Amino acid sequence: MYLRSCCCSAGFGNCHSDDPAFRLTFQAKLIFLDCITVTGHSKIIKNMKKTLVILISALVSLHLNACSAGNEEAEEIKRVIDKAYIDGIQNWGDPELIRQYFVPEFVMLMLVDNEIQKLPIETWIARMESQKEADPDGPPHPASVRYLDVDVAGSAAMVKLELYRQGQRQFTDYLALYKFEEGWKIVGKTFYRH
Repeated sequence: MYLRSCCCSAGFGNCHSDDPAFRLTFQAKLIFLDCITVTGHSKIIKNMKKTLVILISALVSLHLNACSAGNEEAEEIKRVIDKAYIDGIQNWGDPELIRQYFVPEFVMLMLVDNEIQKLPIETWIARMESQKEADPDGPPHPASVRYLDVDVAGSAAMVKLELYRQGQRQFTDYLALYKFEEGWKIVGKTFYRH
């Protein structure tokens, strides 16, 4: 019954014939249709596979390019922090280099006795310079850094790092940066003292 309904819907003529030759022809036509269908499906599947492989390759390539660009930005941000913050502020480096990578409006926000206190960059540099005058050889225990996270979104970035002295974690710092035409600059800081 199924064969006859298929035959009629496929337009193979009289479906009600009991002629053995008709049945043989009918079965051959169905096998032929199945072959076309399977062949057609396999071609479609092959084309879908090719398209899928191309799409996946393109997406992976885009992702790798984005990651590469993100990694390059993250490395540049780390270089800025190493020069201006670690070697500069923390290890009493060159004040002009510090000014190059900190915006003049930079403020460190400190939580002291449940109140926010602000430390502008020029005040911080002045403190560092007075420490440097008292001990020209640099800090007795130079600072080192461990980067925990560098999160970049376009021209904005937030860096979480740990500051160490003598192998002991002293601070967890959160530095905010913006990318200007001349490059990344540090615009703000909060921290936790351990």
